[in-house]
Amino acid sequence: MKTAIRESHLSLRGITVTYADGHTALAPTSLEVQHGGFLVLLGASGAGKSTLLRSINGLVSPTDGEVSVADLPGGTVSKRNLLEHRRHCGMVFQQHHLIGRQSVLANVLMGKLATRGSLASLWPWSKADKLEALAAIDLYRLLMRPAFRQNA
Repeated sequence: MKTAIRESHLSLRGITVTYADGHTALAPTSLEVQHGGFLVLLGASGAGKSTLLRSINGLVSPTDGEVSVADLPGGTVSKRNLLEHRRHCGMVFQQHHLIGRQSVLANVLMGKLATRGSLASLWPWSKADKLEALAAIDLYRLLMRPAFRQNA
């Protein structure tokens, strides 16, 4: 495994995604994002933007190339360090998949489930977890509303 390069926080080198049916969803792509940098992905429908993002967070495994992240053990995203990588790499999906019977706060906290052990997920969230979620979304007035309104 190669180590992460020092000058960039995120590095993609020749990332390619080809599905089993032979369809290439992402042609070889390379990019570098500096620590604190800002990146915009702009392109036509089907250009591979979502596939690229899914490759970065490990939802899709590239058929070729590598994703490197500074400060990640081993430097390169792999099955071995995927959970650690996902603790620092969030993604908001195009279809948000909210759980309607849960509050907004509960839906926001769902993202932390992967960081808890399976038994710990049975107990209520700690005050620290709730305060962290409050700070992250900064929409206090919406937190206890249902995720979906019945009359909407």
